[in-house]
Amino acid sequence: MQAPQAVRVDLCAVRFFDCSGLNALLEGREQASAAGIRFGVRVPAGSVAERVLQLAGAESLSSDIEPGDLMNRPDWRGV
Repeated sequence: MQAPQAVRVDLCAVRFFDCSGLNALLEGREQASAAGIRFGVRVPAGSVAERVLQLAGAESLSSDIEPGDLMNRPDWRGV
């Protein structure tokens, strides 16, 4: 089985986000990085998740998404 090239987390439907969610994302990024896998988070502007990431200084979690990436397609659905 081949490892994925990227892990993408979509937080668009998230209504509550706290330090537990932040810790899960940070752990996921660390594990993905150790395996050589890109990790990105889709965070809607003005969302509670965006605010938590800003307060924690973790905005870089959402910086791995490039224009034209699958995450930016309107028909993309997270799992």
